Amino acid sequence: MDIPNIFGYHPATEITGPKHDVIRMAFQSMAEAVVSLTEPGPNQTVAIRKLQEAMWAANAAIAIGPNF
Repeated sequence: MDIPNIFGYHPATEITGPKHDVIRMAFQSMAEAVVSLTEPGPNQTVAIRKLQEAMWAANAAIAIGPNF
């Protein structure tokens, strides 16, 4: 396991930056749909939290690469 790569800083590049932007926009749209179509409460909170976690994982997959 490559710990320095997993926990290191990965600045956006000309290639990865636009990919991160697309991921963020897609997850923001999904989060906005969840908030607009569901009632506030614990399940809505969990849905938003899971979207946030999935966005982090997707961005890590871009930044760290397939060896994570």
